[in-house]
Amino acid sequence: MSTAYAGYTGKIMLVDLTEETFREYPWSDAERKEYLGGKPMAYKLLSDHLTGKEQAFSEENWIIISTGPLTLSGAPGSSRYDITTVSPLTKTPVSANCGGEFGLWLKRAGYDALILAGRCKAHRWLEIRDGQFVFHDAAGLWGTYTDDCRERLDRLMGSQKHGRVYIGPAGENGVLFASVMDGTHTSGRTGIGAVFGWKNLKAITVTGTKDLPIHNEKKAALLNKKCFQKLHNHPFTGKNSRSGMPTAKPCAGCPVLCRRQFTKGTDRQTELFNRLGMDAGSALEAADWAYAAAAQGVFASKLPAREQLYEDIAFRRGPGAELAEGVKHLSRKYSFSLPKGKGSGHDSHNRDGEFLALLRGWGFQPEAMSDESRLHSMLLYLDLCEAVSATGLCLFTVNAFCPEILLRKPDSLRGKLIRGAVTGRFLRRIVRKPEMLGIPLPLFWQTKLLRAVSGLKLTPGQLLRIGGRCFALEQLLSLRFGGDGQKLPKLLAGEKICTPGEYFAARGWSDQGVPPEL
Repeated sequence: MSTAYAGYTGKIMLVDLTEETFREYPWSDAERKEYLGGKPMAYKLLSDHLTGKEQAFSEENWIIISTGPLTLSGAPGSSRYDITTVSPLTKTPVSANCGGEFGLWLKRAGYDALILAGRCKAHRWLEIRDGQFVFHDAAGLWGTYTDDCRERLDRLMGSQKHGRVYIGPAGENGVLFASVMDGTHTSGRTGIGAVFGWKNLKAITVTGTKDLPIHNEKKAALLNKKCFQKLHNHPFTGKNSRSGMPTAKPCAGCPVLCRRQFTKGTDRQTELFNRLGMDAGSALEAADWAYAAAAQGVFASKLPAREQLYEDIAFRRGPGAELAEGVKHLSRKYSFSLPKGKGSGHDSHNRDGEFLALLRGWGFQPEAMSDESRLHSMLLYLDLCEAVSATGLCLFTVNAFCPEILLRKPDSLRGKLIRGAVTGRFLRRIVRKPEMLGIPLPLFWQTKLLRAVSGLKLTPGQLLRIGGRCFALEQLLSLRFGGDGQKLPKLLAGEKICTPGEYFAARGWSDQGVPPEL
């Protein structure tokens, strides 16, 4: 469907893997304004399609690859895209955000999103080029490690520049924490790669030469430059931030020195996990569980060395076949759990520390705040992150929202006025009714970019509402699939400042955690 908004191509394509056909899927401008793109768009599409009875490994399950209106706009950190599907690990819909180049090339090809339905009748890889969707025999790719697969795909595409996503042996063999690769970036510790493998889809390449329509090119270019400088110089995102140097190859066009650091063992192990196409933290955790359980006599008595065990997990050989099901499954089956803090596969980074640093930047002392005020401030932060991510920007750009004057001159008159305006009562009311922020002011600089690129005029409250709508969709889908309705978002669970009931009340949901119908 065509669109009145710039920043979008106006096309979502539904690809039937079984019949090897494709068609345009309807998506209106009203939906674009309510969900923008990315995860909210994908969850809305799944909500309209899924009943809650679908299995991850079924033809009825969709894989959705979605971009945002700022993807390919030249805005800093705007290379993001999402892959969304029903997870074989959690049994509920999940979404993984990635910073590789596939989303950029998808927009260049003329598409905002892909919906992959059905299942290939044989091993295939899909080429998207010049408006054509061509299925190729993947016999020469199936069974390859990800680095070999990438090199072969590049040779097959010749001199044509392109983006690609692909899986490794872990995805082919249904490891429940298999990932989808995009160069040096990965998607899906919840097993998205296994869904690709079940659908017999080894890889997708995409290329195109279409230009993205920009609503106000001159203003957008000026804002892109200013925002890049802002992110580059801001204490929380720039060259002088606490992060030092990036831990991996930066995302395309992103100046943020990313602080996402994970405990993944040695560089050699990390390289092996990427070659196998599986989540490093989950694989380490599974191996740690296996060695600990074996020492207690409750699992296989003889285990190979670590690197061989990782290979066995990816290929589901020997004891690796069970480890590929994940630690939760193993703990239930063998009534043995790895003691907390004993594993090497945990994720050492979460957004707790960043958020508390932001609060301190605002001049607040988190320890002195009431639990209610901290809860509502965290919800605002979470909603803003989800909304910004839906535009196609990296959610870490949100950290530059903290006014620099509060960091450099916290005791200035302006700094005191800003801090004084943000009270607990104000936060509580904004979380429940973000439309209160209906002032047509660029409180969030992302709204300025969005307007210049797409022509979408969103108030700060409307942008926050999109983030809250995403959380509501995620909860509704989880409940539909029988998920844990009492589970808190990771940031809140880590902080332990509220019960599920208090979280639901703050959101305006029912006592059972059911959001109002959207």
